[in-house]
Amino acid sequence: MNKLPRLTMGRRLILQFLTENGARARKTCLMKWLFLLANETEWGLDNSPYDFLPYQYGAFSFVAYRDIQKLVDARLVAEGKSGIETASGLHASLSSGTNMAVREIVRKYGGWSHEHLLTYTYRQYPWFSLLSERSDLVEAPVSKPAAEPAVYTLGYSGKSIDSVLNLLLRKGLAGVADVRATPLSRRYGFHGSTLSQHLERLGLSYSIHPALGIASDERNNSQSALARKELFAAYRKRITESELPLVRAIAEKLTAHPFALLCLEADPSECHRSVLADIIADIAGLPVLHL
Repeated sequence: MNKLPRLTMGRRLILQFLTENGARARKTCLMKWLFLLANETEWGLDNSPYDFLPYQYGAFSFVAYRDIQKLVDARLVAEGKSGIETASGLHASLSSGTNMAVREIVRKYGGWSHEHLLTYTYRQYPWFSLLSERSDLVEAPVSKPAAEPAVYTLGYSGKSIDSVLNLLLRKGLAGVADVRATPLSRRYGFHGSTLSQHLERLGLSYSIHPALGIASDERNNSQSALARKELFAAYRKRITESELPLVRAIAEKLTAHPFALLCLEADPSECHRSVLADIIADIAGLPVLHL
């Protein structure tokens, strides 16, 4: 039995699926197994490390796909013509409940063909067929939602990139306007360049507006409610005096094609995006909706 380095839960799950399936799997099938684990097992409903969104071949996770690549980079998984494979004898150090859930999915779906899995997931979970390139397997095409005109805001703290992208699609939004002063993040998927790439893959837009953010040194001194109130008052003054042409341009664009103002904080009342949203709403004559 080979000893593994310290790995995230998701990467251990991927290795365990490969182990249970004879040390190999097609990437698309593995992705569907992870999805079905999250949706059809008691363990997965409460503990799955992955969220999913509609993509080229149905339910997909950019985070899981990255984890597969990280395993390849670590030489724990190898890519071949027919998919990916790992050395036999690897032990992923999962709980008995997790192992049982993985075995349940492999026992039920491991023998299914690629097309059988796609067809099943499209019919059982039609939302995830929204962007599928295999329209021949889609029983009833899903219509893209259309967002009602409003000023939408979204904070990604505590969310995965997959859940945020899925939310944008479900709400029918056209994309995001990044209103962070610096579009950097240690959380995968939210660095500006990576976020832009993922949005483009889904046909969604990305624009960046650092002038509408608040510098980190200013935010660091605003932990109390009073300090935050003063910070937001100064921010409102700066935006209305110096950035109105940009704000009006954003208001005009989102009136035609609603998108979300994106920043970090989960609670909009603790984020400058709530102040910005109110300014834009006054210009556009639209309601504010915090997602």
